[in-house]
Amino acid sequence: MREAHRRRPHSAPVYLAALLILGLAGTAYPAPQKTPKPKPADLVASHLEALGPAEARLARKNTVARGRCTLRVLAGTERMLEGEALLLSEAANLLASLRFNVSDYPAEEFSFDGKEVYVGQLNPGQRSRVGQFLHQYHTIVREGLLGGVVSNAWPLLDLQARRPKLSYEGLKTVYDRRLHELSYSMRRGSRDMRIYLYLDPETSLHVGTLYRLTIPDAPDMTPSRTNTGADRAADSARNLPTRYTLEERFGEFQQVAGLMLPRRWKLRLTTEGPGAAVGLFEAATRDLSIIEWDVEFDTIEFNADIDPARFILHRK
Repeated sequence: MREAHRRRPHSAPVYLAALLILGLAGTAYPAPQKTPKPKPADLVASHLEALGPAEARLARKNTVARGRCTLRVLAGTERMLEGEALLLSEAANLLASLRFNVSDYPAEEFSFDGKEVYVGQLNPGQRSRVGQFLHQYHTIVREGLLGGVVSNAWPLLDLQARRPKLSYEGLKTVYDRRLHELSYSMRRGSRDMRIYLYLDPETSLHVGTLYRLTIPDAPDMTPSRTNTGADRAADSARNLPTRYTLEERFGEFQQVAGLMLPRRWKLRLTTEGPGAAVGLFEAATRDLSIIEWDVEFDTIEFNADIDPARFILHRK
């Protein structure tokens, strides 16, 4: 009798499955596309469009902004003052005046007349902490950065004239918001200062500027009278660096003659280190001082009759 033929399992499905797996393994899938990094020039162009059409920007020859100002000492000798605010600008010229009409702190004033920066004094030879900061690092006033888009001197309005170096640093969390950060390097100015501009990614409006500066204090060459641990600690503290952070924040944007301008302008100066104990509003902890000026503009007008002499602050 003939032996029955054993049937082998059909191997075709196995081969097909193997071929399918190999085919899938060899298939090249495109890599996920990264969002292109914004270019500074594109961000500036979007910012200018958000500010207003070119016709409206060119039609603004000068600006007069008036309002109220509140000073608060957030860290240091507790104090609050209320006063009046004025900002004038025309071309590169700028005047900012925050007047409080009290004997020991009458006003905070700074200006640029196109040639020289002037910073007001509280008394002959005496300036406030922020006044001394702006006097020593006056290039940020000369550059037109202070005051943001409220000022005609705002450098992003004419990059060809200022020729700064702009670098995109990415989306950063600032003021509890995600904002575009642009580093701004002046063509001529303090190389030690770091300047950052913040643009809202949804509106492209300029909502803040940050200035950072660290000054390494020179060693105190005067020897201690004694060699106690307290004296050595005091000598060491005098050699620590002082860190300055000046912040500008802008908000409550409204249309003014076709331009989106902020009605709110906040300045805050934070001083950390030995330098915090020097100034009008001495720090309570002697190593930290925070002073804030909160400006609310009631009126913003364009193309007024401004005497050029207004941009010159005569020293007392």
